[in-house]
Amino acid sequence: MTRDRRENLAGAVLLFVLISIAYLPFSFGNKTLMSSSAETASLYPTGALPDSSVRIPTLKGLDPGAAGWQTEPEFWLEHNLVVNEHVVPLWNPYSGYGEPLAADQLSQPFFPLTWLVTAHPSLRSYNWFIILRFYLAALFTFLYLRYFVRFWAAIGGGIAFAFTGYLILYFNIAHLSVECLIPALFWAFEFLVRKRGPASIVALAVAIAVVIFGGMPESALLAFGAAYLYFIVRVITDPVERARMGRTFAYGAAATVLGVGISACLMLPALEFLRLSTNQHDPRLIGGLISGHIYDPYALHYFGNYLVPLMFGPPWSNIMNGFSGWAGTRGFFGTAGAFLAIVATGGALTELRAPGRTWSPAPFFAIIAVALMLKRFGSPAVEWVGSLPGFDLINFPKYEEAEIGFCVAVLAGLGIERIASGKLQPAITWVATVVPLALLTTITGIVRPDFLTLTMHTKFLTHGVALALVILGALAIVAWYSTTARFEARRVPIALLCTVLLATEAVMSYFVPMWYSVVEEAPITRSAPAGAPFVSFLKAGTALNRARFFGEDAILYPDWSAAFGISDVRDLNAMYDNRYLPFVRTLLGAQPGSEGIDRFTGSAETIFDTPLQRRFLALSSVEYVGTQQNLSSVSSQFSLVFSAPLVHIYHFAGALPRLAVYSAATVVNSDEDALEALAGTSFDPHSAALVTQDGPAARDAVAHLAGPRRAVAAGTIVTYSSQFIQGTVDARTSSLVVLNDTYYPGWIAYVDGSESPIVVANYMFRGVFVSPGHHVVTFRYRPASFRIGLIITLASILIAASLLGIGMVKAKGSP
Repeated sequence: MTRDRRENLAGAVLLFVLISIAYLPFSFGNKTLMSSSAETASLYPTGALPDSSVRIPTLKGLDPGAAGWQTEPEFWLEHNLVVNEHVVPLWNPYSGYGEPLAADQLSQPFFPLTWLVTAHPSLRSYNWFIILRFYLAALFTFLYLRYFVRFWAAIGGGIAFAFTGYLILYFNIAHLSVECLIPALFWAFEFLVRKRGPASIVALAVAIAVVIFGGMPESALLAFGAAYLYFIVRVITDPVERARMGRTFAYGAAATVLGVGISACLMLPALEFLRLSTNQHDPRLIGGLISGHIYDPYALHYFGNYLVPLMFGPPWSNIMNGFSGWAGTRGFFGTAGAFLAIVATGGALTELRAPGRTWSPAPFFAIIAVALMLKRFGSPAVEWVGSLPGFDLINFPKYEEAEIGFCVAVLAGLGIERIASGKLQPAITWVATVVPLALLTTITGIVRPDFLTLTMHTKFLTHGVALALVILGALAIVAWYSTTARFEARRVPIALLCTVLLATEAVMSYFVPMWYSVVEEAPITRSAPAGAPFVSFLKAGTALNRARFFGEDAILYPDWSAAFGISDVRDLNAMYDNRYLPFVRTLLGAQPGSEGIDRFTGSAETIFDTPLQRRFLALSSVEYVGTQQNLSSVSSQFSLVFSAPLVHIYHFAGALPRLAVYSAATVVNSDEDALEALAGTSFDPHSAALVTQDGPAARDAVAHLAGPRRAVAAGTIVTYSSQFIQGTVDARTSSLVVLNDTYYPGWIAYVDGSESPIVVANYMFRGVFVSPGHHVVTFRYRPASFRIGLIITLASILIAASLLGIGMVKAKGSP
């Protein structure tokens, strides 16, 4: 093994040890990183328990709900589908009448680290899922920097990115699976440039595929945009690489095609879902302007958070407003990161025209960091980026922070190397010291009047600024020492010293105060996946006829019903079937805030005191309603069947069966007509169904429904799983059988073993026609998008394996 490989292995082990120690209460201790355990509503409004024994004085992250209501329950759902049903997790049958699962991308079932929780779901494995993402961020930053710097400088860069503010603030959110792999893309591109061959093509292809498997198109598009721009600039600006750029670009193109091919099993279903969905990435839903900030007069205040993250308090607790309101932080890198970035940039600029210089990535990362920072604060010079195709769907003020953090981390590693090599000019040391110092002085001066009015909480600003000044002063002294003759004579371990100072500020400026002092972490015994007494009651009550549940007051908050196999009409996701939200809005009426606009969580109180609202429950087969209200006084159709602290479960007597047999139906011409009819006073869902016209066959079949209208009959569901539903029906006359699950491409119906066409029934459900008599009705999910994608994926993996084999043969045959 070569020296470089030994050092790379040592660095990988060292970073794993450091990350494990930093997260010791979660890696080997008794604390959990699950937001649903205590920080957000899950089973109860207070989290996993009806009365919170763990008090959270403030949130340590910026969006615990996104994890607590999406990622965390989805992992347990995916485990049930893979381990219990033995199927690929393609369909979620329990949320919002059923919906594509893998295709929403946020559920990330194909992401390698997800397999850890899927195979063995526990709070410990979930903790390691979070921790290993930070480890990958540190590892690949280290490996990328090793192409340009020595061991300790690369370690410093890895630590800087693993503890960059954005990753820490959004530690458990789904899209970090993409953002923690930004360094892997840069490493793979640099590997391709330096070692053009089969192995480098496969490495880049795998990196591309895993980023896609990580989900979150916004984060992935930014990551790919930055990495491909680097690849192009890297080849064109390096005189050595420019001479052979045609071959290099050809290798990059081949790796891209192979990477997309490997991810085709996800990409094709995702593209299909995108075409048929309403999604929160639509600029009409996110306001269009969210791709960039309009200039904010408090921009300089917010920049202070990059240097001192707790300058104005925790993320949602601004000390200037009595511990209320946003404190302005979205990411941070500290004064050490700023100092070292300036050192790296200034040093590279002084050598631009130096004879025989080697290519340096410092100017590229400096320009990108500055451009993204200008975009963050709405500078017209770069605001146009948010209008580019694809980029107009990105929430730049949030998602660009990962790229900023990575740029600064790389520059920090390059800065450490410059100081340690003794090549630093004294003037650059002065600039790197004065700029952060001037910013801190200016910002503290601006907030001084507000600060003087504080009678408490002053420690956040004073302690943060004090730590920043100490680290800045220490780095300045170390940098100055490296320029002296004494350093040349003694060669003290400057790189190690700089890395220690960088790591000290990285963990002490935010991580230790917020994760070890301010916030009381929930114990691993406090577990939302452990369920609750009312969860057991609902599982038993809905098991026989697959009745649905609807919860208010943050009871079994989305999407925790799915984690327990309880069918729920609510759903919280980034993408919805086009018919879902209009169906909810039409029957439940306008909801306050975003409820029913871009989500449906039951957070807007509904008392079901109108016939139309109860029609929603009937059409949805909702037999159980969880609430803190008294529904018995609303209608005789509600009866209390379970009561516990903070939870009352009512049974609704008017629900339609999940598998309903109609003797009569009415054809409507469009979805709009179907919605209007559903809400009409003359429509009775208990005696007739609506069929949206789908060609002459549907109209002819409805015409053959003979005889008087009868009350809807119930079929029997024999088997209900995510991709296979089978039931039996007894039809007295020609009838329409309606399974009130989402109508979606890929579902195939069989009546007595023969394939039968599916029609759109009651606006958004699946219907099949049957003749008089006893029938077995079966629905199977066999999406062509996944089958074709899987073939492409397997073929691409075979090609990748062949390329690796060719590379190994060539390596053995070379002298």
